[in-house]
Amino acid sequence: MTRDPKKDPPLDTPRRVAELTAELEAANRELEAFSYSVAHDLRAPLRAINGFSKILIEDYAERIPQEARHHLDVICDNARQMGQLVDDLLNFSRLSRQSLQKQRVLVRDLARQVLDEMHPEQQGRSMKISVGDLPSVQADPSLLKQVYVNLISNALKYTRAEDEAQIEIGSIKA
Repeated sequence: MTRDPKKDPPLDTPRRVAELTAELEAANRELEAFSYSVAHDLRAPLRAINGFSKILIEDYAERIPQEARHHLDVICDNARQMGQLVDDLLNFSRLSRQSLQKQRVLVRDLARQVLDEMHPEQQGRSMKISVGDLPSVQADPSLLKQVYVNLISNALKYTRAEDEAQIEIGSIKA
């Protein structure tokens, strides 16, 4: 957007701030609609990829060479991960449309709840997870929970190759 000082009011006038705010809100709505559309469009092909891969594994298990079976397992795993990314995109799109519901949130309890919900992702792994002292805060619980889901999910994902993963959740007073 190019600004013409002769035609456009100064950037600090209330009218100009309102115009810029309206443009930003319109751009955000377009981005949300695009994200929602893309996420929905990706679901069907992912279900097909995952479904057909599982059919091959189940129906032809005894005839599939081990290397091909490994490739099909990788396809299924990647389709599942992509499905999770699509779900995250849809959740983000929904979260950005709701109004903030600020209330007191016990962050330590929230972090533990998220860890409990992600227990299946921790199965079969050697892990040391510690939750330190976390303050209570005034926040929207669902938005803050999404932050912790994203952070903990990334911690679990990026420590997958570790023999013994160590994840620490805490805070530092500034």
